[in-house]
Amino acid sequence: MTIQPPGRQALSPQVARWCEEHLGSPAEEVLLHAHHLTEAVGVRLTDGRTAMVKIRGASPRIAGCAVVQGLLHERGVPCPALLAGPAPLSAEAGSPLVTAEEWLPGGEIWLGENAPARYAELFAQLVLAAPA
Repeated sequence: MTIQPPGRQALSPQVARWCEEHLGSPAEEVLLHAHHLTEAVGVRLTDGRTAMVKIRGASPRIAGCAVVQGLLHERGVPCPALLAGPAPLSAEAGSPLVTAEEWLPGGEIWLGENAPARYAELFAQLVLAAPA
């Protein structure tokens, strides 16, 4: 995985346009850029909001994942709210699909002897909130 801090990655004009079309404001600043299987770009929009934009190869599963993420968020699971998408990055055939979600910087990785219990509690919350 490659993670680049702000200022090291130029924002693609296509991503800026996608943000304007789907979020109502173009992206003006890159806050984070990471790439492995999905390209993830944390952006600041010109209206001051922040979002995490994820660009993936087109796949039918992405729509299902977006629905489940939205339901889990509505049911109180600590995950980012979906703001837009999935929608193609461009009108070209085979264009990647893009989603935008709430920017939640920070967080923590649970370590130590209490970590398994904390992860088990979170997993139980996820299972109970998951759609049938």
